[in-house]
Amino acid sequence: VATHQYMTNITAPIQEAAAVKKQYEELGITNEQLTFIIPVYKDMPIEATDKPNSSGNNNDYLSSLAVEGYSFTQSFDKDINIYSLNETIPTDIDSIKISALGNAMDSVILGSGDVTVLSGENIFEIKVSSSSGKERVYKIKVNKD
Repeated sequence: VATHQYMTNITAPIQEAAAVKKQYEELGITNEQLTFIIPVYKDMPIEATDKPNSSGNNNDYLSSLAVEGYSFTQSFDKDINIYSLNETIPTDIDSIKISALGNAMDSVILGSGDVTVLSGENIFEIKVSSSSGKERVYKIKVNKD
């Protein structure tokens, strides 16, 4: 996951130019006229934007999410943020255990562990914060008789 907006490899222009030159030579087009198309966008800001936060990891994904003793209606996918349980929680169960594991070692996860389940529909939020401050929220819908 990128943490900056510009290429920082100072040798990249030389390496990339050499690779393109070699390809042009192999194709026999080194003496051809080139036309560069530079896109111009409408309503661009006059001032340059601030440089993105370059400290820390932007990875705010989970690598796993589960409810102990229950299954979701779909398999876990880090890019899907809303899950529902296949089963309805019985009336005599007061809590469930949510486990969540961050994709990055330095992620901070809130909302996992033992949670109280009330009658009707419950929505539990699991918030993942990356070390750079980026946040993602996963939701689990749980129904109880």
